[in-house]
Amino acid sequence: WYVVQGQACHEQEIVKKCQRIVKDDEEVFTMLAERMARKDGEWEKVRSVTFQKYIFVETAEPEDFRNRLRKIPGMTKLLKVGDDIVPIYPEEEKLLRLLGGDDHVIGSSVVYKEGDRVTVMNGPLVGLEGLVRWMDRRQRWVRIAVRLADRETLIKLGAEFVRPSEKKLLSP
Repeated sequence: WYVVQGQACHEQEIVKKCQRIVKDDEEVFTMLAERMARKDGEWEKVRSVTFQKYIFVETAEPEDFRNRLRKIPGMTKLLKVGDDIVPIYPEEEKLLRLLGGDDHVIGSSVVYKEGDRVTVMNGPLVGLEGLVRWMDRRQRWVRIAVRLADRETLIKLGAEFVRPSEKKLLSP
């Protein structure tokens, strides 16, 4: 996977423009996160862009894709190190695939917290409790630390929090 950097808040628009230039064996997408949000006093499921300014492209020919990308108006560029277009690290791609699956949408996780210990009982964060940096029970989200393009980024993901009495009901 390679990263196309674009304007914040325009990621999905850029994805649509890029989909016009991709070949059959390529994919362009942005990672989305599902979470619950309050709107007009009601909770509803919403999706939001996980990585601001980042669009991902899966291609075997990054230089060719870069040339086609130049035809798209706006501020977009493939991330490079020096003069070389480089993919994200394999461990970063593996984590993003684990979290987002084939549709690149990170669903909510069921979280239980006792003292300082966080346990993820269900969802994409199972086994990744060590990444959790911040939680907001009232707003129903957690922030996790993800390494991407050689820097740590905090991303907001949906979470449903269970009480101690509910934990026993959800345990296998």
